[in-house]
Amino acid sequence: MLSDNPEECGIPLNLWLGVYFLFLAAESVVLELRKRLQDSMYWQVRTTLRKVISTSISVAKELGDCSWIIYGATLYWSKNADHCSDVSSSMMFCMLMFILLGLLKILLFGVVGCIVIYILIKRRFKKRNARNQSVQVLRGL
Repeated sequence: MLSDNPEECGIPLNLWLGVYFLFLAAESVVLELRKRLQDSMYWQVRTTLRKVISTSISVAKELGDCSWIIYGATLYWSKNADHCSDVSSSMMFCMLMFILLGLLKILLFGVVGCIVIYILIKRRFKKRNARNQSVQVLRGL
């Protein structure tokens, strides 16, 4: 298929790259779906349902993408992949680049998640302090 002797490589390199390219194609489909949902008159009045559908599809795609990247990283750094760079160095290089970009994306998701959690905790403490101050003012009267 993509390499001369895929049997010599101890990992399913062709399968991993093929599925990853399907994830890239799915990202294009998700972007097109979002645009069509945004432009459709039917979905203009159903904004909540539109947002739920769009977000659900995007989250499912990103979770699948992240899990596939993690699977690829375990394949790439496994013992079975030792001779793959001799067999098909260009495909191993492509796999490495996609894995590194995917790991950066996962890191970005983690950083954004930590920032959101920090903001939510800070907002909760701020509301609690404002409520406590209100109680103290009322008790002082």
